[in-house]
Formats: sequence, C-alpha cells, structure tokens
Amino acid sequence: MNYRSLYLAITLLILLFVSAFALWKGVAVWRDRQPRLLLHRSITQGADVPMRAEMKMTWRRHGITHISRAHALLGATGRYRMEYLEPEEAKGRIVYSDGQTQWQFEPRHKLLATTNLIPESAQNERDTEDLIAQNYKIVLVSEDERVAGRTAYLLELLPRQEEKSSQKRWIDRQTFRTLRVETHYPDGILARMVAYTDLTLPAKVSPSDFVPPSTPLHPGLVPVTTPVSSTVLPLPASNDTRPALTGSLHALGLHAAGTAGFQLTQVASSAVKQARTAHLLYSDGIETISIFVQNGQMPALANAPGWHEIQIGTRKAFENLDGHLDAIVWTQNGYRYTTVSHLGPRALQQFVGGQMAP
Repeated sequence: MNYRSLYLAITLLILLFVSAFALWKGVAVWRDRQPRLLLHRSITQGADVPMRAEMKMTWRRHGITHISRAHALLGATGRYRMEYLEPEEAKGRIVYSDGQTQWQFEPRHKLLATTNLIPESAQNERDTEDLIAQNYKIVLVSEDERVAGRTAYLLELLPRQEEKSSQKRWIDRQTFRTLRVETHYPDGILARMVAYTDLTLPAKVSPSDFVPPSTPLHPGLVPVTTPVSSTVLPLPASNDTRPALTGSLHALGLHAAGTAGFQLTQVASSAVKQARTAHLLYSDGIETISIFVQNGQMPALANAPGWHEIQIGTRKAFENLDGHLDAIVWTQNGYRYTTVSHLGPRALQQFVGGQMAP
C-alpha cells in the first residue's frame, strides 16, 4: 500500500467516524424532542424541580369564568404551598401539602382542616402518562415558545374519542417544569387554565416550607380532620390501591374500567350521617368523571328545574345539562348513583351505560 492509498484510507475512516457521531447526536436530539418523551420528562423530572411563582387559575362553572390567584411554592413529590389572593372570599387562605397530608388554613373561620392524601409515586406518574398516551395524540406544536419570560416547548394533547376536551401544555426547555396548562372543551371554549408567572426556577425550598407551623396560626384556632370511613358503604379507605377495590366495586355493581379509556383512580367515603357518600373518581389522564354513591332511591326529579328523563339501555335515568357540565342520576342495588363530568352528553351516557347493571 502506497502513502496515497494509506492517506485516503485514514481520511475515509475519519469521515466515517465523524458521520457516525453526527448521526448518533442527531438521533439523540430527535429523541429528546419526541412529544411522548417531553411529556414524560414534564411529569417526572420537571414536576420535582422546586419553583416559586405567582399562580393564576381559571375555570368555568354555569357558563361563567371564575379566577383564583395565589402565591405558589412547588416542591418535589407533590409538595406545595398556596397562599390565596383571589377571590375575595378565599383571600388569606393557605393550603400546605407535604405530599401525604394537606392542611387548609381558613383565617376567617379560625379553622385548620387536615386531609390525608394518596402520596405521589412512580406508579402514579406511569399511570397518568399511560392514560394520556392511550387516550390522546401528543403533538409537539413548537420548540420555541415564550412563556413567563422563558423558552418552552408547546405540546398539544388531542383526544382520540369525540366529545372530550383537548389540552395545551407549555413545558420549560431547561427544567421541564410545566409553566402553563390550558384545557379546552370540544367547542374550543377555555374550560380551565393554570399559569405561573414571576418565576424563581429552580427555587430553594426546605421540608418545613410545606408544613404549617406547629404553634397556632391564630388565637382560638379550631383543628378539623376530614373524616374517611367505610362503615356504611362497602368501600375501603381513600388511600387503598385499585387492585384492592375489586370487591367493593363488585358489591356496588360498578367497574374499574369505563368506556372511552377511563380508569378508576381514587375512592373515598364520607361518614357524614346526614348523607353518607362514596366518591369514585375515574380519569383518562386529562378528563375526569365522578360517581357519588349513596343509600336510597331516586329523588323526585321529574319536575325539578333543569332535569329531564332519559333512557339508557333498559334503565330510566335523569340528566341535567348545565353549560359544559353534565350530570346523570340512576338507581340500582339499593343505591343512588350521581355521575358528574364535563364530557359531552352522549359520551357520558355511554360511560353510565357501561356501569349500569344489565
């Protein structure tokens, strides 16, 4: 082999190495920009980045948009502290969570309410991500959005079934913290929005930031613990996992899996004597459906304002349509069921039909 051939061979080897490196780098960049991976990072990595911010929330009820504002401190594994500024009736309220317990301080009523939560976990994150991926098409709309003064990805989550909402998420490019979420009804109207501004990201936090002070916050403070019981309805405590709910659901004639991709995610039961109620929450990752179960028969709704009778399969039920909120009531097995959701009427009727006993 002469020197010229050797030179050419070495040059080709270098070019091959450079090309392979560039291809590997390109694939890595391409993977980083994949919508599913961005969603995953926002739910896992980004959700644990501490942040201080001003938070604005909007939601629609009875056709009217309501607004809340708060000073927000967000930590890892479900930790947060919210000090409310609006609306006027909530001003001064402080909500703390250490990821396992929530405390709500109401200065006007001198109350400190305590509620046990289902702790955040890797399984929760996987369940949420899987539900979204199963029920929504995840689209990367932009890689160079500006939100809260930062560069962000914009993801759009488009429903695979009709009569469901769509959602937009702005995800910080540096930390993968979600900075803004907009959920829109099928007709395009903004259903709810959460936006953060005036950011400190990442912020310095400590565990004590997410627990109320041990000394009373106000003279005469009254502690209140949210009651949870399973003595009336055959339901376990609120922090039981879904596999443990099979027997309870069977006794109620309900199913853990619903139509249109909905899965049971949470169950709680109240021991309030006047109206002992179980609350079952179903989710498809974005939308939710609540079923409230009580002992008793159908209330007198035939002539009640806003209610009308409908037929679902072989059963009679009553429906109430209020803007984008739909409610359906039916009875079976000695229980009264009230289902509430922002789904379209046809989609909610299909869900209820799948839960009714044959």
